[in-house]
Amino acid sequence: MNESLKRATLENFESINAGLHEAKQKVLSYIDSFDKKQNLLFTGSYGTGKSHLSVSITKKLMEQGYECLFLSLPKLLTKIKQTYNKEGITEAELLQVIQRVDLLVLDDIGAEQRTAWSNSKLFEILDDRAGKSTIYTTNLNSRELKNHVSERNFSRMMERTNVIVMNGSDYRRREFKSDK
Repeated sequence: MNESLKRATLENFESINAGLHEAKQKVLSYIDSFDKKQNLLFTGSYGTGKSHLSVSITKKLMEQGYECLFLSLPKLLTKIKQTYNKEGITEAELLQVIQRVDLLVLDDIGAEQRTAWSNSKLFEILDDRAGKSTIYTTNLNSRELKNHVSERNFSRMMERTNVIVMNGSDYRRREFKSDK
């Protein structure tokens, strides 16, 4: 996880519009009634806080004793490939950890290169996580996400999943003023 996400908390999340305020309220409700069988899908434009809120959820749940894992999907796929070429953790061991945790966050779905291999690995992860809580973040809309991950994976992702749409201006560019 990058340095800015390491500092992310619910307390420092800025709800700059009504939609983001509503998203934060849904996150608070999710934490208060954490159920190991409920999923969230954060979707919306860049820099609106999808990853920030996802990390914040993991931190709060870890404080309550839950085991949580936050992974960027593109980086996870790279890590899986790295297990093929070196000693150390195996692919099976890595996937076992992902399957075991109480909450898995798969961040930046759609930023990975779309291949048959990546869709196959995503299927393995989603299939192993059936019945367990998973949070997904993406910049893609429903149609784009379904086309990117395949109909089969999209169907699995949407099972018991509440969608939270997050739109607004890019928080990372808040200091940059346009000449418009």
